[in-house]
Amino acid sequence: MNQTKTWMNKWIRHRSVLEELVTLIEDEHLNYKPWPDAMTLSELVLHTARWNHTFVSLVATGEFTEPEDKNCKTAAELQETVQRLTKETTEMFKSIADVNLKEEFELPFSNFKDSGDSIITIMYDHEIHHKGQLFVYVRLIGIEEVPFLVDINKSIENKEAY
Repeated sequence: MNQTKTWMNKWIRHRSVLEELVTLIEDEHLNYKPWPDAMTLSELVLHTARWNHTFVSLVATGEFTEPEDKNCKTAAELQETVQRLTKETTEMFKSIADVNLKEEFELPFSNFKDSGDSIITIMYDHEIHHKGQLFVYVRLIGIEEVPFLVDINKSIENKEAY
């Protein structure tokens, strides 16, 4: 298994949990935030999915594109957006060759330059960090049972991994 495929499969395991977690959110909780300056539940989900797409896209294409900044009005729209971004990010991942992981890329908002491998590591850590925050958010709105693991074989199969 090549390095890019390994990264993608590890990421899919986390993203599949996020996708399942989002199905537990109802419309009335989209604007929930645990403190005044926090992102809303919907914003945090979208931030995670959009920025991870941006990181993978940078390594795949060499171009940095700021993520869209559109909110979802319903829980169904949030689920659809996460599913769409997951599919698009998976396709971007598939286009990355292992050689791209050694190339240098720049995040223009921070003057951060590093290898594609480092950018993918940041993306992976970003997913895990915000997924942990989302677990806290959904527990605070009363959801007691959250998905911690999703069958990786089912996850990869559903994402049409390579």
